[in-house]
Formats: sequence, C-alpha cells, structure tokens
Amino acid sequence: MKKVAVIDIEGTLTDFEFWREMARITGKREIGELLEKGLSGEVEWLDSLLKRVELIRGIDEGTFLRTREKVNVSPEARELVETLREKGFKVVLISGSFEEVLEPFKRLGDEIIANRAIFEDGKFQGIRLRFRDKGEFLERLRDCFILAMGDGYADAKMFERADVGIAVGRSVPGADLLVKDLKELVDFIKNLKP
Repeated sequence: MKKVAVIDIEGTLTDFEFWREMARITGKREIGELLEKGLSGEVEWLDSLLKRVELIRGIDEGTFLRTREKVNVSPEARELVETLREKGFKVVLISGSFEEVLEPFKRLGDEIIANRAIFEDGKFQGIRLRFRDKGEFLERLRDCFILAMGDGYADAKMFERADVGIAVGRSVPGADLLVKDLKELVDFIKNLKP
C-alpha cells in the first residue's frame, strides 16, 4: 500500500504565519483574532479564512508577496521530510494559506497543496480555494496509508481521515498523539518501524 505523509506547513514546519504577518502589516488586529478563532475551533476555519480574505482585499500585490521574505525552511523541517522519504512516504505539504507566499516550501515536499491568490491590476482581489477543508483533500488519498501532521483545529478534519494523526504543539481533536515541537516529531518519525 502506498504511504503518504501530509504535513501542515504554517505552525508545524515553520513559525511563519501569513495571516499574523498581514495583521502586522495592515494594523488590522481583527485578522489575527479571526486566525486564532479558526485555529482554536471557535469559528469554522473556512468562514474565518473568507473573512480574513475580505479584510485584505485591495492590498498591493508587492506588499502581499513581500511576506514571503519571512518564510524560512528550518533544518528540522528538511530532516523531517528526508526521514519520511527514507521510510517510504510520499510527502505532501498542505496549507490553508497561499502558494505564492509559501514558495520556499515548493522544493521541500513532493507536492504542495495551498490556495492561490487572485490579483487584478496589481491588487489582491480574492482567493482560489484548493479545498474547503484538509479532510476533503485527504479523501483523494483513500487507497493510501495516511500519516497526517498539524498544529491547529484546521487540521482536525485531516486527522479524522488519516490512519495516524499527530498534533504538534497543541492538542487537536482527532489526533492520535501529541508531540511538543518539530524536533520531537522528527525523533518520533525516526523511531517508526518501516
């Protein structure tokens, strides 16, 4: 059976969070509040996302894309992906953020699944959704053994459909186990029996 590891990017593989950066740049505290409510499950993730999109509609494309300067791929993230490949997993990186911002991660996994930004006349106009929730994406992998990793409530539906779900840094409904950070996650994967 084919093995697929599906890993949430922001908060799990990197400390960078596009929406926190947008809240800082725009000075709109509501963006960060909506993010936290979505991550904690206080509001539906998709509703929270669409409200955040509305709050930045019209922002300059250059400002939007400048956020990716803060995206970093840590040595632990690289080690995690390498270890998973050694164990025979295809590695899919997933995010409810934007593919354009997460460019540095495109070369890390075998595939990246993220939303796309819509720009018109140099201004951000909206979002092209790749999935309504991460669980919906996992439905496409039904014939595979799925190991899922993530850090927030947005990952709960992914955990429900995965064979094994690992929450990183905070307890998430549906996860089979909790690790405190990325380093502990790497150590856990290293000790997995093939």
